[in-house]
Amino acid sequence: MRMAIIFFVTWTFRAKEKETYVFDGLSKIKFNSQNKISEIIEYETKHDVFYPFKKSSYGRQ
Repeated sequence: MRMAIIFFVTWTFRAKEKETYVFDGLSKIKFNSQNKISEIIEYETKHDVFYPFKKSSYGRQ
């Protein structure tokens, strides 16, 4: 018996209607023994980016 093949894919979606919006996502794609997609689960994530080492006003300018 063959184990399922699973891929995780990250992506960014950007669209412009009246306003421009953008969001990131993650897809979990599972393939069956015939190499056909058997399941897709998608998650939306926030597009905000956190820079933990970004220069700030403490100490250095």
